[in-house]
Amino acid sequence: MIMGWAHTLARPGGMITGLFVFITAAKPFELLKELRPEATKFGCLMHASNPANPHAKKLVEDAGRAHGFNVEFIELKEESELADAFGRMRSLRAEGIVALPDVVLGSSAAAIAELARLHRLPSVGDGHPFVNAGGLFAFWVNLSAMAKHSAWYVDSILRGAHPGDLPAEQATEFKLLVNMKTAKELGLTIPTAILARADEVIE
Repeated sequence: MIMGWAHTLARPGGMITGLFVFITAAKPFELLKELRPEATKFGCLMHASNPANPHAKKLVEDAGRAHGFNVEFIELKEESELADAFGRMRSLRAEGIVALPDVVLGSSAAAIAELARLHRLPSVGDGHPFVNAGGLFAFWVNLSAMAKHSAWYVDSILRGAHPGDLPAEQATEFKLLVNMKTAKELGLTIPTAILARADEVIE
């Protein structure tokens, strides 16, 4: 079972299908590793009540084994816990931080980005608010592309297809933003390969 409700992506079963976004969990860490090839430890902020956490952790841990880094997971219930979380990451000598996509953490994007900058940690968050507040990278699913593809599901179901028989799909299109102001402040050189695939670079 996938997160308790789908038997497999190819054939979910029941009355649910659609587009998954949790594939993004590992990619921000791979981005940090590309930025800092020598790094061996990163921090990960997660909202404690997100049901996708166990699956996201597995994806991240698998990526860590493949690319040579460990991840310290810190689950938060509210924004007031952020200062302690960053203090813990400093004591653990984390060399970068990822805030996994989440509605609750998204509302704290500016605070997370600012704390990461103050602690001189390269960071990856979700969307324009994060990089505009000083986060180094924003990496998230191309929601416009997902919305367009979701029309296929609606059309298929209206034509009589059973939802559980339609294959669920993982997101394949993403957007990457880079904040060069933050990179310069942190004394970081962004690899040319990252800049080449960035959708937007903030100078």
